[in-house]
Amino acid sequence: MKKLILFFTLVYAPFLSQSQSLDVFIEGGVDDAEELLKNYFEPAFLGFGYGLTNNWANTAKPHQPLGFDVTLSLSVAYVPEKATFFTFNPNDYSNVTLADPSKDQLPTIFGPNLDADDIPEIVFNEGQQESEVKFTSPTGLGMEEVIGFNAVPAPMIQAGLGLIKETDLKIRTIPTYTYTNGDTEVKLGMLGFGILHDMKQHVPAFAFAPFELSLLAGFSRISVETTPDINTPGNVTRLSVKGATLQVLGSKDFVKIITLYGGVGLNGAFTRVRLDGSYEIESSLQPLVDPIDFKFSNFSPRATVGVKLNLAIITINADYTVQKYNTLSMGVGVSVR
Repeated sequence: MKKLILFFTLVYAPFLSQSQSLDVFIEGGVDDAEELLKNYFEPAFLGFGYGLTNNWANTAKPHQPLGFDVTLSLSVAYVPEKATFFTFNPNDYSNVTLADPSKDQLPTIFGPNLDADDIPEIVFNEGQQESEVKFTSPTGLGMEEVIGFNAVPAPMIQAGLGLIKETDLKIRTIPTYTYTNGDTEVKLGMLGFGILHDMKQHVPAFAFAPFELSLLAGFSRISVETTPDINTPGNVTRLSVKGATLQVLGSKDFVKIITLYGGVGLNGAFTRVRLDGSYEIESSLQPLVDPIDFKFSNFSPRATVGVKLNLAIITINADYTVQKYNTLSMGVGVSVR
């Protein structure tokens, strides 16, 4: 179990350790930092949030009472090409401009890993030339250059338990685990709950229909604390990402070993970012204390199609979800009906 949790932490670490860049943004002043942060990290916020809304179920048929399943899964939310850069609009900022206004395309966290000469330079000016401060915009991870595409992975461990009234309770969790890489420390934990409830019992016209039909609701929350320098333990970036989904799910079994399933519904992704601690910056004589605290939310309709193989008590499934960040999900588990 410990090795599995470590694997999950390592999957997330490359994205989350990039939060070391937060203190770069506040060089431009707290008032403008949040706008820069939202634009830079938005693809990660959405990718994590929408990834958490997937792989809740691979059938619309609930367990019998005390039936159960345990599933290990991975969802990969694909980041669209248009989300690799954002346009710097000077009207959105009070004290921040670009050294070269023609270079108004700044990389997001999923942008390319630019060479030093290609990174746009940001200028903070309080109105006096002598107070001008320049700093380079953080570059992207360059993931597409390495693996050919940009995506946010969301690994999960989930258990389902059959209750009464054709209802399943679903729980997914990653116990809080600490990962250290040099002077950087990352703490990660996750908890989620879901309900799958058969709808045919409430609709007489569907009572004898040759397929299953259920309502699925799920909510997950992943919390991450990143300490860029463990020698300054009070300076911590706190990230909370939540994913919620409400779906109508249908499925049908074929020759006992194949289940086709699909659903439509609505997803929501919610993020809160806090930069806690004391930070000394060139543009301020006094250190900034707990300078950043903002929230971000987004909603998207969704449609999913998938297939599951039932090999005795072993299940293998894969599905594809069309939503704001299209997502491929895969899973393997044990199911006792």
